Amino acid sequence: MLVQRKGRMVVIEGCSVDIDHAVNSLRRLGASRVLVQSPLGLRKIAARVGQILAEKGFDVAFSSSNCWGGCDIAYHEAAAMGADALIHLGHTPFLKKDRTQTIYLECRYAEDGALKSLVPEITETVKGFASVGVGSSVQWLDCLKVVVEELRRVGLKVLTAKPSMHAVETAQVLGCDVSALKTLENSVETYLVVGSVFHALGIALLTSKPCFAADPHTQKVKNLWEMRERILRQRHYNIERFKKCQNVAVLVSVKPGQKKLGLARRINSMLKNYGKNSCILAADEITPSTILENTFEAFVNTACPRLSIEDQSQFSKPVILPAEAMVAMNALSWEEVVDEGLLMYPWGWTGGQAADKFWRPLRMVTT
Repeated sequence: MLVQRKGRMVVIEGCSVDIDHAVNSLRRLGASRVLVQSPLGLRKIAARVGQILAEKGFDVAFSSSNCWGGCDIAYHEAAAMGADALIHLGHTPFLKKDRTQTIYLECRYAEDGALKSLVPEITETVKGFASVGVGSSVQWLDCLKVVVEELRRVGLKVLTAKPSMHAVETAQVLGCDVSALKTLENSVETYLVVGSVFHALGIALLTSKPCFAADPHTQKVKNLWEMRERILRQRHYNIERFKKCQNVAVLVSVKPGQKKLGLARRINSMLKNYGKNSCILAADEITPSTILENTFEAFVNTACPRLSIEDQSQFSKPVILPAEAMVAMNALSWEEVVDEGLLMYPWGWTGGQAADKFWRPLRMVTT
């Protein structure tokens, strides 16, 4: 495994890792036993980080569970392992306060060569617009300037913004948080997201403006309009399926950053008032194997909204989002959900009248 020094950073598998920050933070905390957590794609980096920490005298264990984001910190595993602290790779802080002392190593890409080689196609794709809102996954943030500078050089107005929900860095986009882009809605003609289709699809589903995903790994720039329209048709179809179901459940994830029990209780009460046989169903991992053996005909998903977007095809039953449940109960129209960007959790990037349309019927419900 290639490991190099680049200033204060250690470059492992092409990613910059601030080992010095981790070591100094652990020592400042007086931690001796450490749990290292990473998503599947960063397990090689995690192994090297653990090795370096062990060489520094720390007692290191690794989490082998799935890790879906900063919303999915392994607090329970850390407690079970007697860890004094967590090292979490690949994400920025998601929660306002960690239950266990947690040190975040973002693992941003150290070199911008792959992105530079894609810049000509990016420029050709968006040059017909006067203005563009730009964002990226955290791994590409340090390289984003090569895109911004070139687009400005050819005359485009390029805007970035700070997020207002769970993301923390300017221009940062998460699967569940595109507030850094959505806040630019009235100032740009199009959006460009550097990273994967997954990250770009979040904004594509919440705006009617053209959205493009620039993926340095595949060396492709993709227009997401057709994907957006197909998914919105699928979402509407599942709302119609849900309307016909009598026995339903509201899904609650117990993952630290996904647990929205208050919202689930309100939706559950509203469904009962609407005449559905409804209850709350809790799980850590929400998968077909964990929920479909229950006797429910359909579900409302208050956990990660992307479960309903990317994984609906894996479920044989409707797994609709809270705003879609409002449509099924005639509290919102489908046009309002689509036109005002309410599909995924709307409170992070919509304010005033739009957000109130979602919350008003829920506030009237007693739990």
